[in-house]
Amino acid sequence: MKKRIIAALFSILLIVNFVFPFMALAKSPVTVFNGEELFVFQINEDDITSALKEAFSFCSFQDGKRCTVKVPKGTYKVSSPITISDNTVLDLSEGAILENGENNSNIFITKRNVTKYNGSKNIEIIGGTLTYSKDYKKKSCLVRMAHADNIKFNKTLFELNNDSHHVELAACSNITFEGCTFRDGRGSLANTSGEALQIDILEEATHFPSMPEYDGTMNKNIKVNNCIFRNLLRGVGTNSGIAGLYHKNIRITNCQFSNIRSTAISFMNYIESEIRNNKITNCGEGIKYYMMMSDSNLHKMSYIEGKGSAKSDCASVISSNSISVSRNEYVTKAIALQIFGNDVSKKDVPFKKANYYVGKLNVFNNIIKTEDVGIRMYDVRNSLVSGNEITGNSIDNGILLDFDSKSNEISKNVVSGFDKGVYFKNGNSNKLKSNTLENSRYGAYIADGVKAKVYRNTYSANSKNNCLIAGQKKAHAITNLSKPSITVKKSDKTAVIKWKKIKGAQKYQIFRATSKSGTYTRIATVSSKSLSFKDKKLKKGKKYYYKVRAKRTLNLVDNYSSCSSVVNVKI
Repeated sequence: MKKRIIAALFSILLIVNFVFPFMALAKSPVTVFNGEELFVFQINEDDITSALKEAFSFCSFQDGKRCTVKVPKGTYKVSSPITISDNTVLDLSEGAILENGENNSNIFITKRNVTKYNGSKNIEIIGGTLTYSKDYKKKSCLVRMAHADNIKFNKTLFELNNDSHHVELAACSNITFEGCTFRDGRGSLANTSGEALQIDILEEATHFPSMPEYDGTMNKNIKVNNCIFRNLLRGVGTNSGIAGLYHKNIRITNCQFSNIRSTAISFMNYIESEIRNNKITNCGEGIKYYMMMSDSNLHKMSYIEGKGSAKSDCASVISSNSISVSRNEYVTKAIALQIFGNDVSKKDVPFKKANYYVGKLNVFNNIIKTEDVGIRMYDVRNSLVSGNEITGNSIDNGILLDFDSKSNEISKNVVSGFDKGVYFKNGNSNKLKSNTLENSRYGAYIADGVKAKVYRNTYSANSKNNCLIAGQKKAHAITNLSKPSITVKKSDKTAVIKWKKIKGAQKYQIFRATSKSGTYTRIATVSSKSLSFKDKKLKKGKKYYYKVRAKRTLNLVDNYSSCSSVVNVKI
């Protein structure tokens, strides 16, 4: 018995000393778990291409079962593009690094020759690094996706692209990038648009060749959250568009952009979308939101015959971002936020002639520091710019409205350190109210021929004028009209409202409501000669609430005082 025990121990010792070392030298395989069994696929030296293709081929025959493909820690070459099977998790989280081979174009590519969102689907990539060798000089993308649906990248690192994009996608739905890093883009903007993550159009001639079908499908439901973009030509988005067709529900949130040579975030033809709570530092340009290209680039606008129309309601939000921009070798004018539409209704274009203006865009609670321009608005309508803090050290403009921008509200912003804090250069029916405009040459400047409403702004330490209303015959440098002080008394079924004369007022407007916090309706406008108003035929036993404000019109600009305190009377 004792001899058998000694023999057994000796056998174990042989296994430990001879078998285990050889096992340690062998490369760990790619494993596949289909929910029931574990399968292995051997890696051919340092090239993982065959092992992954075999693993994904196996997964595609699992009758819809969700498979997990796990790659062990290590650095592996990918010598030809790989298509991940549907319903698959690719786990690279142990520290797998996939490096594009010398003659390869892409590491991962989705299915081709599909339509709408019927290509690759239900895929998740977890962790890992996708990279190029430092000697790789060709133009290609690490990941290329078209017509795909429900794909997620979680904490993946993309790096070292050359003259192209780290990832590009078009005609996709439900794509998520969560906690990913895009860094170290190489090349020049002379050779590429250079977005690290390009959310692009699907068009055969110059965008996404060899990825049919080209059926006008646009991206929708794309989320980029808590990602890092660093040391790149451009960050995320696209500078390309198909006239009258729109990407929908694109959300860039909680991301960090640093050392971006051109634009951090570029939105072209994106609607119902959101740019929120991002930090943009040391970039040439902050955010671009375009609904049409500029005149000099209209020839680059793609179109599909018989498809597309101008969209008047963008229904998008740019909010709570921190943006710091400055000039560099690629950017001669640093602009924190550009909002751009273009009226091509009378221009020679091959697509539908219309005014592709930006409508119903909300821009609020952003903190902006710029070397040149804060917010530039061209052909923007029915939009709100509110609660932003814009600081410059500039001979340019804090907020500029130009190219027939109409019916926008500029309110509750703090603008400091510009030639013109707010400049209404062109357009009509825009409101400038309740802003703090300070430490500029002009707090606000309203150009000749521009119709606007200006009221309740606070001006401080502006070296030339607080607010200048320009005009060919006469310019007017104005300050705020004083707030009226009013009283009210009843006389039978009449309320008699009185006030004191306000210097500079041309008219007085009287407002009434049936509760203190209710909706006030303007019931009368009287000349500056009148210092009282009788509101007749009121209902007995009912209480009425009143307030009054002063008004003057200079050139085409309506200037109002703050409303008086509310007074009331019971009839």
